[in-house]
Amino acid sequence: MRKRGFTLIELLVVIAIIALLLSILTPALNTVKERAKRILCKNRLRQWAISIFSYNSANDNLMFIPRRHGTEGPFPHYIGMVKDGDYDRPGLDPLAEPGEWDVFRINPYIGAFSKTFYPGDPADPLTDCTMTDLVACPNCSGDFMVRWCTDNCEWDWDFIEPGYSYWVLGGMKDKPTPAEASNFIYQDLTVDTLSPKRLLMSEILSKDGWSGGAGDPYRYNHGQTGWSWMDPDAAIGHVTFDPNPKATGRSQAFGDGHIEWRDIPLKDGENLPTDTTEDDGEDLSKERWNGPGSGWIQNWNVSWY
Repeated sequence: MRKRGFTLIELLVVIAIIALLLSILTPALNTVKERAKRILCKNRLRQWAISIFSYNSANDNLMFIPRRHGTEGPFPHYIGMVKDGDYDRPGLDPLAEPGEWDVFRINPYIGAFSKTFYPGDPADPLTDCTMTDLVACPNCSGDFMVRWCTDNCEWDWDFIEPGYSYWVLGGMKDKPTPAEASNFIYQDLTVDTLSPKRLLMSEILSKDGWSGGAGDPYRYNHGQTGWSWMDPDAAIGHVTFDPNPKATGRSQAFGDGHIEWRDIPLKDGENLPTDTTEDDGEDLSKERWNGPGSGWIQNWNVSWY
């Protein structure tokens, strides 16, 4: 008996059906993948929060001082790399001070960095910039984030920039002005005690205050087109310069350890401010995103909460 094979028409129909199924299933699979990464990212943020609770408990409820840099006040998206005995080392930011949010104080509780971690000259055998992917949200490239932080682990740098921000204003020398305090900053962020109603940490959401030609570089882990980070190496595959930021949301940790996901709307005028919408710090309320309870801190390297 003669065997009958597939005709070209039948083969094309099968291929078309498979392609149709893939087009239907791919968005759903991507959504599931994004949710899984979001859960992993929340878990990493929770580990950071737990490490702060542990430090707080072991040090008479003492809170870290926010990381300072230059004359602009706290930088929530920085974590210091300065040991207490190194505050007079050459090239160090003179505003760095003991008690800051830094690698060395938090690492015994988080284990994100090598026990012998120390910035310096790469040729110096004492230099150790080993760290884990706890510095990164799984939604962006963990390899890139570890490399980014490692590249900044040098003697003349006093901070690195992980994928999470520390929102504690206690110990600040330069307090927010009365207008700022009454607006949103003091009522939303942790000051010197842990509170379930005040923000402690979050995924990073910031913008560098210099233009790369196609717009200022934004940093966030979740966006309509993926993650966005400032880096001269465009081959990584992420958005280097985003003139029209499309952040979609992030996780936030509060003083009792609970984690909340906050959506960021993608409507005109409701997403992150751009150069055309910012008000140069004169009216902070105009620079909010996502309605009441959100705001920003800084006026050059802007960090949003």
